[in-house]
Amino acid sequence: MRAAATLLALVLAPAARAAAPPSLDAALAEARADLAAGQPKAALKVLKAADRGADELPAVVATRQLAGLPYLRGVALLALGDEDGAMDAWRAALVIDDGLPWDAELVPDTATRDLYLALVREVGSRAEVDAGVPEATGRARVFADGRRVRAGDAVREGRHLVQVRCPEGDVHGRWHAFEAGRATPDWLALCPNGVDTSVVVEEDTAPADDFAEFGPTFGPPAGGGTAPEPVAAPAGEDLAPAPAPGGADLATAPVPERHPWLLAGSAGAAAAAAGAAWAVALRNRAAFEDPDNPDVRDVADLEALRARTNTAATASAALGVAAAGLGAAAVLRW
Repeated sequence: MRAAATLLALVLAPAARAAAPPSLDAALAEARADLAAGQPKAALKVLKAADRGADELPAVVATRQLAGLPYLRGVALLALGDEDGAMDAWRAALVIDDGLPWDAELVPDTATRDLYLALVREVGSRAEVDAGVPEATGRARVFADGRRVRAGDAVREGRHLVQVRCPEGDVHGRWHAFEAGRATPDWLALCPNGVDTSVVVEEDTAPADDFAEFGPTFGPPAGGGTAPEPVAAPAGEDLAPAPAPGGADLATAPVPERHPWLLAGSAGAAAAAAGAAWAVALRNRAAFEDPDNPDVRDVADLEALRARTNTAATASAALGVAAAGLGAAAVLRW
């Protein structure tokens, strides 16, 4: 009897392995090797199987790996002479990961690279739609293309892999095309045993140290210690404010003289700086949208230009608010 069971296990094992979804790592490596060897049809076969099995993967996917499937499919289609199919595949890749870099090793042609950069801009201008995540998800956690999504979050229009890590820890997913006016996925229905949405789990959304970039003045003391406990007043005593320097009473201390002209001048300077920052933002935006910009050679250059544009726009808005506040302080009596 034991021998028969062992024989049955040996017979079924290969079938079980064949039915298991392929690893994204393995699929990408195999497809890339096929492309490097000049076998785009073999690469397409591998990538198709990986795409079909992605919704059955037992763990939440890595965003860049997932985007690699349609990206390499585009490379394979280009090698077969299907430029339109390649562009559609690259659009699908950029919907998943709009920062996916161009692989000059696989396709060194600069004209094709420029076409890809134009698609980066095109996909980046697509509208976003609400992901449709419910407010209450209990112990389940939901992901789109490997990124955690919550109620109110939006995704770019297009095809995305939606996954749910169920309360028991198992992961289930499926592909879904998000479009304006189309129904969003029933996220929690992906869990075969259901989800108890009455369970409230404290979210851990903050970084390990929100104030690390500001130095030890903010947050817990450097070195991982704990903040000192506040000193309590002895029984029967109140903590009184310390006297002002020189013995002056703070309640009767004179209010410092106001200088409206100084405030007005500062407001004007802030407004001028806001205008200058806005001009820089507009210039950078025009350069970002220019498909013939010689300074943009790859996705990294495009991302750097977008970051500079956003920084200038944010600085302009902040300086504008400061100018308005200073102007109000100059004309209002206080």
